[in-house]
Amino acid sequence: MTLTLDIVNPGLYYVGISDLQRKSHDAGYSFVVDFEPVVDSSEPNSEIGDATEINFGEAAKGDIFTKGDVDFYKFYVNSSGILDVELDSVPSDMKTRIDLYGKNFNWITRVDASNPGDLVTLTLDIVNPGLYYVGISDLQRKSHDAGYSFVVDFEPVVDPKEPNSEIGDAAEIDFGKVANGIIFPKGDGDFTKFNVPSPGILEVKLTDSPDDMRTRIDLYGKNHNWITRTDASNPGDLTTLKLDLANPGWHFVGISDLMGTSHNVEYAFQVGFEPVVDASEPNSVIGDATEINFGQAANGIIFPKGDVDFYKLWVASPGTLEVKLTDSPDDMRARIDLYGKNHNWITR
Repeated sequence: MTLTLDIVNPGLYYVGISDLQRKSHDAGYSFVVDFEPVVDSSEPNSEIGDATEINFGEAAKGDIFTKGDVDFYKFYVNSSGILDVELDSVPSDMKTRIDLYGKNFNWITRVDASNPGDLVTLTLDIVNPGLYYVGISDLQRKSHDAGYSFVVDFEPVVDPKEPNSEIGDAAEIDFGKVANGIIFPKGDGDFTKFNVPSPGILEVKLTDSPDDMRTRIDLYGKNHNWITRTDASNPGDLTTLKLDLANPGWHFVGISDLMGTSHNVEYAFQVGFEPVVDASEPNSVIGDATEINFGQAANGIIFPKGDVDFYKLWVASPGTLEVKLTDSPDDMRARIDLYGKNHNWITR
């Protein structure tokens, strides 16, 4: 028989040999005590408060010893970015778990090996700078006399317009100037705002995009009310949102990835605006009809889509009325309606 035990603390130890049946014997016994040192230079780091500090890009080594041991490491992240904790080597019988914790020792996420000896990687988008902690353990709570090693890498991903992930934090942009941003982390949406001075035609045009980003462009009004959107058909497509705006005021654009993917490459877009001002407006309802005189040219613009312009004139006696369209856009199929004094429709 053999007694095997993981020894944690140095010092004197004692072995007692006896007969369970309390018999005496006239023949002797013999035994050998062997000891294999297992020294983890990172210990003590079995509690998160004793985590060993490590640097990005440098191999960290440790031993899962004794049974149930967990080794903790810490590192400082100074910006948002992509974190990789990659296992380089592991004992063949070790089924590894990698846990990630935040600065308040709060558990964030983990990755588990599927099989003993598997080399796993934990990858996560990090939003907030600060201290982070990694815990390495064996899912089967075994101890090992061979070490493991891993590397922590970090790729900064910094969007200078952040924070703008909420519409209330939208970054202000100018018409005609290219705006850039990064969809990071997963599920991110970037909001920008601009002030529309008059009715006109708005164009939000995506000019550059990561190849794997399927872009959504949302448009909101001054009360953060959703108006419309356009979606790219495929990842990498450069899509454009175009809309007639009837009302001046602040408008907001939201850029996101339909697939919820994060990116470390910028997208770019441009907001264009063409004012369309009808001097006769507001006259889109009959009660706001613009007064005109006989023989005087009247001008207007049908804008936005579905617009109707109303005019009024005083007829002093019976007679023949002629309303003659003298000019029209090439693509406008005009309708002329006539109403009476009680706003009653007469003919067209």
